[in-house]
Amino acid sequence: MTHMLTATDLSAAYSGIHALRGVSLAVSEGEFVALIGPNGAGKSTLLNCLSGVVRPTGGSIRFNGEELVGTAPWHVSRKGLLQVPEGRQILANLTVRENLELGATALSGRHSAYTLERINNLFPILAERREQRAGSLSGGQQQMLAIGRALMGGPRLLLLDEPSLGLAPVIVVQVLAALRSLNAEGLTILLVEQNARQALDSTDRAYVIEQGRVVHEGVSSELAKDPAVIAHYLGQGKTAKH
Repeated sequence: MTHMLTATDLSAAYSGIHALRGVSLAVSEGEFVALIGPNGAGKSTLLNCLSGVVRPTGGSIRFNGEELVGTAPWHVSRKGLLQVPEGRQILANLTVRENLELGATALSGRHSAYTLERINNLFPILAERREQRAGSLSGGQQQMLAIGRALMGGPRLLLLDEPSLGLAPVIVVQVLAALRSLNAEGLTILLVEQNARQALDSTDRAYVIEQGRVVHEGVSSELAKDPAVIAHYLGQGKTAKH
């Protein structure tokens, strides 16, 4: 199988602390893949390495056959690998519409299937609030805006870092439903999610990271039944699948 994204033996360190220790993973076109694990496991570091924000200390990252290690983040995004960062990082003083239009700068001449109209259909609240300052939106609306902004950049693969963080349960359901809809339409997604049960309920495959290493990987539905995964990562109790 030809993979859209492969990371091979990836390592990263901050101030002498090893955040990633030989991590390898692969994502194929059309997949919805989760990264789960405890806080401090290296999940966000891995996404930041993939998007070029953090330069790994070792290993390889290939996207559609092209090596990305050492590539600046803006060049990575222009290749169609876009990240929705933890904390959303929307521009609070710009309007909803301006934030979305800013996302299109990642296109750099590429075509995007995700127009303003399509994003407004996906998240109708953004259409209602299009001239409102983004900083005045609720947390859930800001998360929808952050996803919409990334979509405007025409992702071939979308990276999401903790999209449910700090959101009310009803909003989490809406956000995950939107991601499943996007994946069903063909968008490839790699999701970092603290809520392991929700991540496994929503995705095709998953990797479990602990202390900078991949300790489990497999089909999400099978990992959700694995006694070791249940004991260590699903202790919050079963959440109904939506």
